[in-house]
Amino acid sequence: MDWPAVDVHGFVSQGYLYTTGNTFIEQSEDGTFAYNEIGINIGSQVTDQLRIGAQIFAYELGDYGNNTLIVDWAYADYRHNDAFGLRLGRYKLPLGMYGEMLDLDLAFTAVLMPQAVYDARYRELYGGLNGAQMYGILPLGAGGNLEYQAFVGTMNIENDGYLADQFTQGPNALNNVESIEIGTTYGATLNWRPPLPGLRLHFSSLISNDLDVSGNVSVAVPNPPLTFTFDLPTTSHVKNFSIISFGSEYSADRLTLAAEYRVQQGSLDIEINSTSVGGGIVRANQDIHSDGGYLLAAYRLNDAWEIGSYYGIYFSDRNDRDGDRYAGTGTGTDRARALGRGILP
Repeated sequence: MDWPAVDVHGFVSQGYLYTTGNTFIEQSEDGTFAYNEIGINIGSQVTDQLRIGAQIFAYELGDYGNNTLIVDWAYADYRHNDAFGLRLGRYKLPLGMYGEMLDLDLAFTAVLMPQAVYDARYRELYGGLNGAQMYGILPLGAGGNLEYQAFVGTMNIENDGYLADQFTQGPNALNNVESIEIGTTYGATLNWRPPLPGLRLHFSSLISNDLDVSGNVSVAVPNPPLTFTFDLPTTSHVKNFSIISFGSEYSADRLTLAAEYRVQQGSLDIEINSTSVGGGIVRANQDIHSDGGYLLAAYRLNDAWEIGSYYGIYFSDRNDRDGDRYAGTGTGTDRARALGRGILP
C-alpha cells in the first residue's frame, strides 16, 4: 500500500518595533524586540480531491501572544471541481484581499500590512474560524471569472487578549474581563477577475450577532459625609456587529498597485447591576462606527529586491473624525461613575 506523501514546512521571524509617535501597536518609543512569529505546518494530499493539514503557531506582539502555542488552522479540504470545494475544521478567515495570507511574510514587501485594515493586535479575532467554508471559481465567459467563498463558524477568544483589553479602556470601561464569548460568525468573499490580466476587484463581509463580555465596574455612591465605592457586575453585549471590505489590486510584470477600504459597525449595550447597593440596572448604549483604508504600491527591482510603500488612515469613530466628541467623554472610570451617580440612590 502506498501512503500519501506528507509535506512539512515551518517559519520563524523576529522583528524589532520602534516608532517616534502614534504607538498604537506597541509602546515602542524606546524600541522593543517583543515582536516575533513561529509556525510549523504539516499537510498531505490524501486523494486527488482531498487534502488535510494543520499548523501550530505562536507569536508575541508586545504584551499579547506570549509565544503560547495554538492550533492556527487544521482542516480537511475536499475539492469536487473548480466550481465547488468544502473545508471543515479551523481555517483562515478570508476577510479582506490578504486575510488568508497574513502569516506569509515573504508574500508582502512591508513587514506590517496596512494596520488600518489588517490590525495585528486583533489576530485572535481575524486569525481564523472553527466551522465550514465553501469555495469555488465560476466562469463568466467574456466577463472573466468569479472566485467565491462562504463561511460560518466560531472564534477562539482569550480573556486576556487584546480584544478583551478594549473593554477595560475608554468610555464605559470595565475594571476587568471575567469572560468573553462570540457567537456564530458568518460571511462571504467575492473576487472578480475581469478580462484585463492582473486586475482583481474584491468584496468581503463578516457578521456576528453575539459578543458578550462580563466583568465589573467601580461605582461611587455618595452617602455624606462619606462616599462608598462598589464593584458591580457588568455585562457588555455587542450586537449586529459587521465588517465590510472593498478592494482592488492590479499586478503587471514587476508592479503591484492595491487599495482597500473597510467599515466596521455595531451596537454596544452595557448593563451595570446595581441591585446589591439598592439600585437597579444601569444601562448605556454606544454605537460602533469605524472605518479605514490604504493605498499601496510596490515594484520588484530584481529577484532579490523589491521596494514599496503604502499610506493608510483609520478612524475609530467615523462620525467623530476630529476626536472632539470622544475627548469630551472623560476616562472610562469617570464615565462609569457618572452613570452610577445618575441612577443609584
